[in-house]
Amino acid sequence: MNIPIHYLESILILCAMFFPTGLGSNIGVLLNKYRSRSLTHSLLGMLIAYSVLIAILEVSYASYLKTSFTIKLLYFIYVVVCMIICYFTELLIGVGEFYLKRRQLPKRVIVHNAYSQYRHVGVIDYIAVIAYVIMEEIVLRTVMFNLFRSLGIESYVALILLIACVYAINHISFGITSCIQKFFSGIVLTMLYIVTEKSLIYPVIAHGAYNIFLLILSRQRRLK
Repeated sequence: MNIPIHYLESILILCAMFFPTGLGSNIGVLLNKYRSRSLTHSLLGMLIAYSVLIAILEVSYASYLKTSFTIKLLYFIYVVVCMIICYFTELLIGVGEFYLKRRQLPKRVIVHNAYSQYRHVGVIDYIAVIAYVIMEEIVLRTVMFNLFRSLGIESYVALILLIACVYAINHISFGITSCIQKFFSGIVLTMLYIVTEKSLIYPVIAHGAYNIFLLILSRQRRLK
């Protein structure tokens, strides 16, 4: 007996959104002896996993990759505002978490330890960070937005919160504090995506520039 299940396709694709995290981690284990060598090696597992997922979506479910490419000068101002909000929000959450644990304010702030642990960072590493951001935004912003819409969710508030939750969960390997930080960053980036007429360009620029900014700050920390 055939029993139709509404939205089964969308639900299965939603489950697949967590596929890169598992596959990326498994590939990371295989490349473990190389991961400490460079930032690029540490990102390679997730880059491969996201590439596989995007390729599958392009072949079988291209509609979920649909986005716009609207270009407006005002939207670039939104990008700058978005970066500033993300930076100070994540900073305040980190400082707040430190204060709750030790009942004192930190004397110095470690900027993105996932970056600062590497002694040398070259051009390839910067390219890898940008490539990772592009793939992450395609999957966790555009695909997620279209996917939740296909499930009948039309409220922008609900969409923003759901996408932010998935974005946060995908950073669970960095710890609970990072998840909380990324939840709020996810809200800001998803709002940017919606306000800029669902154009992926602006979240990619904001997210990419923000990560490069943190990477540069982490270099300054190592020099000290």
